Order: sequence, then C-alpha cells, then structure tokens
Amino acid sequence: MIDINQILAPMPGQKAKFEGTIRVVGISACGRMAAVIRLDVLPICGSYIVPISDINPDDESNHVRSLDSYALAMPASEKVLIPALVAKLKKVQHIMHSVTSDGRVIMDPDLKVKKFQRIADAFGINPRTVRRYFNNYLWGGMTVRAD
Repeated sequence: MIDINQILAPMPGQKAKFEGTIRVVGISACGRMAAVIRLDVLPICGSYIVPISDINPDDESNHVRSLDSYALAMPASEKVLIPALVAKLKKVQHIMHSVTSDGRVIMDPDLKVKKFQRIADAFGINPRTVRRYFNNYLWGGMTVRAD
C-alpha cells in the first residue's frame, strides 16, 4: 500500500523504475496513479505521475524500499526563523492557500496551470514563482515550513 508523504528509494544495488529518492505527494481517485517528487535533486523539480504498481514497495520485483525518514534542509519549526523569514512565510502561505487546500491540483495538470495563473494575476507575481512555491510545499512534505 502507498501513502501520501511516503518516502521511497530503490533498493541498494538494484535498479527501480524511478531514480533517486521520491516522496508520494498525491494519489489518484482510482488509486492506480501517484504523484511523486524527487527529494534528492536541487533545485527542486515539479512532481510527476507514475503508476502505483511501479513504486509499490510491497512488490519485490520493483526493487523499492520505503524509508522511515529523509533529511531535508528545512527548519524544524517557525520558532527558529528570523522575523523577516516568518513574514515571508506568512505571505507565501496567504498567496498559496487556494492551491494548498485543493488536493485536486496535484493530480490535474490543467487545473494546476489555471490556478497558478489566477494566483499570479491576483498577486502580481510570475506564475513560475507560484510553481516554485508549490514545488517547495510538496518537496517539504506539504507542511507550512516548506513554503
């Protein structure tokens, strides 16, 4: 079984159907597809869709293992941020609320593009900035600290 925020990696010395370490960030309504994002590549890239059957660690032929954790370069809490970063975090949270509160955006590329453009227009920012904020959010485990 695959869960949201599950972290997966190829078995040591084995080749899986994906590269690097990934986080599951979405599961389709039918339960056959998953959106994943690479954790071990910087700059952060967007999520992509894969068949769940290709990443299922319960299927030994996939050569995939589930990891309990993965160290990310991210503050442990808001309390450790300087005031300017707390202000920026609050601003990004405000900008991104309509996207981060709508789980459909992760699995629907057309909806994602439309929402990103609406947000960019509303806040006078570039849609690439919205996309970068969203990718950070997914990469960080869909927590506010990742924004």
